[in-house]
Amino acid sequence: MTDEQWREFERGCSPLPDPMTPSQIRQLVAQSNLHYFTFARLLNTSPRLVLRWQQGLARPRGPELKMLHLIRERGLDALV
Repeated sequence: MTDEQWREFERGCSPLPDPMTPSQIRQLVAQSNLHYFTFARLLNTSPRLVLRWQQGLARPRGPELKMLHLIRERGLDALV
């Protein structure tokens, strides 16, 4: 696949959602009524990483970011 073909393929893929701020992530965790350990388990990530997102020391990317947006739009029921 040439570089131009790859760029065209990437343009056709669904775009990544907008980044989320630490306060938005804290709000999601709080609204879920779950401890951040349990919230992390639902996202299949580590509790330490969720805590780092909430503190602004790391940012969710890729599938994790998409899942956070899905939770924000549809609630936790969208994951189960």
